[in-house]
Amino acid sequence: MKAVDKDIQSILKKYQFTFHKLAPDIVMESAQFSSFDKLFYEAFPKLSFVHKEKINYLSDLLYIAVMTTDRIVDDQQEAFREELIFFSKLLWEKAQVKMRQLFSDDDPFWQYYEKYNIEFTVACIREHQNHFHQLSVYSGKDFREISAGKAAIAKLPITAMCLLAERVADIPAFELSIDQYFIGLQVKDDLVDWRIDWRKKRYSFLLSKIIYLKKWEKELDKLEEDDIGRVIFYADHAFSYLEGAYKAYQKSLTALANIPCPDWEKFVQKCSEDIRDLQVHIRDTVDKEIERIEI
Repeated sequence: MKAVDKDIQSILKKYQFTFHKLAPDIVMESAQFSSFDKLFYEAFPKLSFVHKEKINYLSDLLYIAVMTTDRIVDDQQEAFREELIFFSKLLWEKAQVKMRQLFSDDDPFWQYYEKYNIEFTVACIREHQNHFHQLSVYSGKDFREISAGKAAIAKLPITAMCLLAERVADIPAFELSIDQYFIGLQVKDDLVDWRIDWRKKRYSFLLSKIIYLKKWEKELDKLEEDDIGRVIFYADHAFSYLEGAYKAYQKSLTALANIPCPDWEKFVQKCSEDIRDLQVHIRDTVDKEIERIEI
């Protein structure tokens, strides 16, 4: 991450911006995912360290580019929106330069690059057009496709390692595992961020389900934030909703059951355990609150 951050600083120097001032939250989130591809290293014992380090550098560029694009779409960086658009473009171009150092123009890699880019672009457009600032029916299928699609670029570094290691047959299993992980992550984020989503009129899968369940779709302007919260937590929807995250994480693990990938397995298993802990915490908190009210 340090090498990427240094290069990005040099890009922005001419604009008299520093990356950390331009988008501090992106820096923080990118740091969390800077080792994402490293979780798969043990699955490729024959791949050289040099190749893995190049893939890691590429991964960092891609993650920051995707997160920057996400901020632009979400209008979360209004003060620097124009700057972020150009910044994102520079990152994608720099990432492509790095890719071409690893893969020739006729390499199958570019087919996957196009595939993941299409998944990413379509998912972002579908979410923005159908669920930002307007309420519409949100099916489970739509949710899964959008959740996996928004993170489709995360599959690219792993697919790159499969191609470099001549293990094309393993790509579908890695794709499925990563897709399911990000579906689970989105379920959790929907619950954790429900207040932010409501205030910004981002009608997540969770919010949409609650609103249609209560037949509130024609009363959005009259709805109070606490009305939503009471239904989510006191009607036990939070607990059952998180079950979707747990199941997605388990599917992620099952997808790679025949491919030794211990670090990734530990990571996803920890995510599953965190969901169980969160479910217990929510129920305990609600039970105590109900008991307090009854007393």
